[in-house]
Amino acid sequence: MFVEPPAPSNRLVSANLTLHGCQNQPHGYHGIGRFIRDLTHALLDVDPCIVSRLIVDPSLPLKHLYSDFGTIKPFHFHPSKQRTRFNLSSSKEIFHVLSPVELNVPLRRLVPEPVLTGGAPLIATLYDLIPYLFPRAYLWNEDSRYRYLARINLYREADHVIAISDSSKQDAIRILGISSENITSIYPGVSDFFAPPAESRQAVLQTVIAKHPRIRANFILYVGSMDFRRNMIGAIEAYSLLPDDLKASYQFVLVCHANPLDREYLMNAAKKYKVAHRVVVMDYIDDHALKGLYQACSVFFFPSLYEGFGLPVVEAMKCGAPALVGDNSSLREIMQVQRARFDATNAEAAGRKLTEALRDETFRRQLSTYGIVRAQYFTWRRAAEETIACYQKLADEAAR
Repeated sequence: MFVEPPAPSNRLVSANLTLHGCQNQPHGYHGIGRFIRDLTHALLDVDPCIVSRLIVDPSLPLKHLYSDFGTIKPFHFHPSKQRTRFNLSSSKEIFHVLSPVELNVPLRRLVPEPVLTGGAPLIATLYDLIPYLFPRAYLWNEDSRYRYLARINLYREADHVIAISDSSKQDAIRILGISSENITSIYPGVSDFFAPPAESRQAVLQTVIAKHPRIRANFILYVGSMDFRRNMIGAIEAYSLLPDDLKASYQFVLVCHANPLDREYLMNAAKKYKVAHRVVVMDYIDDHALKGLYQACSVFFFPSLYEGFGLPVVEAMKCGAPALVGDNSSLREIMQVQRARFDATNAEAAGRKLTEALRDETFRRQLSTYGIVRAQYFTWRRAAEETIACYQKLADEAAR
């Protein structure tokens, strides 16, 4: 057990952050895991004293946490074999659950009993309510449905909710009945690693082709997952509806975490739509390779049916890729150019929009320029500053 250093006398508020979303293997350092890691570092960059504890579950994997967190703040294990207790009687101690919907973690392992029974002010981060919105895809199992519906009650019980987009915020108000005064939307940041190329797109393209032999020419890029809402089969169908000359000129590159059965499923769809010879499915690649693909693609095509935020879109925009996105959810907030959006539920509409962009070089240049500027808003420093302001506001209200 470590002895925590005394807080500075002028400390107005501090936060206990839960790292369960980084410990759970399904997230790892993609999506939620990456969000938690990057926000935690940003909070400490803005205010080195803002975080009082990093809370981990000793029953979940720990080893990979030490390289990213071990040097910045000691871990606090909950539950602990030692009889240590949180000092959670003060309104200045915020308890922030960064990943509430960890269904393999019992609630009282995720949140200490004193917090649930009215101790420190409780904040919960809301990424999305997608399983609720698409129950047939995500909650078809009665057990998972019961556990999910029970867990999202934590958002109702929290003193405040931080949503990662206005879309998620409005879903919480509408579905969960949360008061608009008790929820704040704070957009995540995107790593500065993603940036426009220092050389021409064609030069980057030649480098990409040299590193990835299956890519042989100009290409359309999709980055996502096998998740139902990511609409990968719809993306392949939309590509198949391009005029023949465009299909001959542009390959379709899909980057996703695909196991052999997933890859077979995708390629069978490509065969069904007679484009298998033009579709390239790439498994996991590191950020350096991903950055090159973003920089080199002719169009970034993202026909997702629903997003909590839409990280791949912002990464692509930061790299100067002309982005086309589904006209739904938070994607409308990220991509505010209406002409760049389309009905993701309609493959013909998606194919027409993709054709339009590939035929119009001026439109693509405009989207590239717009995207670079728009993506500059999504910084981790802004996200951290807004989160700290939310902590302070909640602490002030609790102290009254």
